[in-house]
Amino acid sequence: MTQIQHFCTYPQSEVVHQADVLLLNWEIVDHFDIQIVISQIKKMLKMSGVDDLVASKLLTTASELTWNMIKYAKGGTLSCYGRMDTQKSAIILTACDQGKGIADLALALKDQYSTGNTLGLGLPSVKRMMDYFEIKTSIKGTFVFVLLWVDVLIDALKQNAKVVEQLALTPIPKVKLGL
Repeated sequence: MTQIQHFCTYPQSEVVHQADVLLLNWEIVDHFDIQIVISQIKKMLKMSGVDDLVASKLLTTASELTWNMIKYAKGGTLSCYGRMDTQKSAIILTACDQGKGIADLALALKDQYSTGNTLGLGLPSVKRMMDYFEIKTSIKGTFVFVLLWVDVLIDALKQNAKVVEQLALTPIPKVKLGL
């Protein structure tokens, strides 16, 4: 996998286990990166046989986390890991930025609260969709860890992540969104 320097304020080792497998990793700089993240995760999940509902939850979560990094922190890193725990597999997403942090985390996790002129449904929805949700924030940045159990083997995810990464080496033209 491409190694991207993590500039996370919080040590990922607190929640990302040593046995977790890094599948895909992105540096998020602008809204064009969201297209790449979603496309690559979608390809990996589809090739691995992940069902549509699970895929939708993960894609929505990835989109929300990357938008928040761009909007509130001018970028960050998003990483996708696989975890095997006894007979179950999980997909983990971590988002890390060096923004100014979330001033009132309890309020930010309530539906319809927004400091960015949005509906205020993003983080609360991510928390509801995932099997595990953890967020840490300070004036030095924000770290989000989410986990969703899936009915697919980690080996399939690892193999298909490699294929997706190879496909990513082919330049993809960035399309400007009407935002």
